[in-house]
Amino acid sequence: MQSTPCAGCCTVCSAGQPALRRLGEVLDTNFATRLYQLGYGEGVNQLNIKSVNGGTAYIDSPTQALWGVVSKPYVDTTITDAATLLAQGRAALELCCNPHVSYGVTCKDISILTGEPLDAFYTGRMARIIYRDYGLTIRARVREIHYPKPIT
Repeated sequence: MQSTPCAGCCTVCSAGQPALRRLGEVLDTNFATRLYQLGYGEGVNQLNIKSVNGGTAYIDSPTQALWGVVSKPYVDTTITDAATLLAQGRAALELCCNPHVSYGVTCKDISILTGEPLDAFYTGRMARIIYRDYGLTIRARVREIHYPKPIT
């Protein structure tokens, strides 16, 4: 994956470089790549999308190739039309098809070496993290910075 400049708006770290060490990630619990939609009714009489989805009771996200099959139900008992249920399910799947990940990273402030303010980290700044394991580039805001404790 090639890194491209971000017009001076962010600092770039790469998971393959020694300047970045991934400390952890928290995957979102509201994440799915496959949704089984259910609407009005109960039991065998509950509305599903089979009649408008080619006989299949679920829909898949294009991100399934990246994240695998993660199934969740989508239930809205106020919907009485299968086409509406399918449209609602597609909209819901679009919102939850990629996990929300929280990264804790350690980066070196190389602005001391380069003398460029572009290389500095500070709270509120945008940072771009290239995560080669998944082929993703994540652009996120620096929310907090922890400095090492001085040796006394």
